[in-house]
Amino acid sequence: MSGAKVILLSSSDEKLSLAGKMGVHHLINYRSSPAWESEVLELTNGLGVDHVVEVVGSDHINRSIEVLALDGTISLIGLIDGFYGNINTAKIMSKQIRLQGIEVGSKEMFTRMNKALDVNQISPIVDKVYAFEDAREALSALEKGTHFGKIALAFK
Repeated sequence: MSGAKVILLSSSDEKLSLAGKMGVHHLINYRSSPAWESEVLELTNGLGVDHVVEVVGSDHINRSIEVLALDGTISLIGLIDGFYGNINTAKIMSKQIRLQGIEVGSKEMFTRMNKALDVNQISPIVDKVYAFEDAREALSALEKGTHFGKIALAFK
């Protein structure tokens, strides 16, 4: 919607294929390409990316710092690998990086997001909707991480 060229990393070729069908420009399987940072830098002619949406956290942030362009931004939205890590603060300074933690936006931001989705005719991807009674099964599916899109609960 904003015109960004997206580079997506996943360990699942199936998820990468689905993302490719949605228009994602560059797809990297980080299991088969463990040095994915080199691939990202090659795709950007060595300049790096302007924005990283970081979902792993901990020491992994250093890998995101490596692929970030000068004056880039890391939006930390997940902590899959834990709450703490050793982060290269010298590189944050030398690359003039913005590192921003994001949990949940305001009601106003949610309203603006929904308006943008509506205007641009974009619908969220929902992997599966579970009945409220099946919340444990939904949480188990979420923990497995095999879903593509959101897992939702229906309250009837």
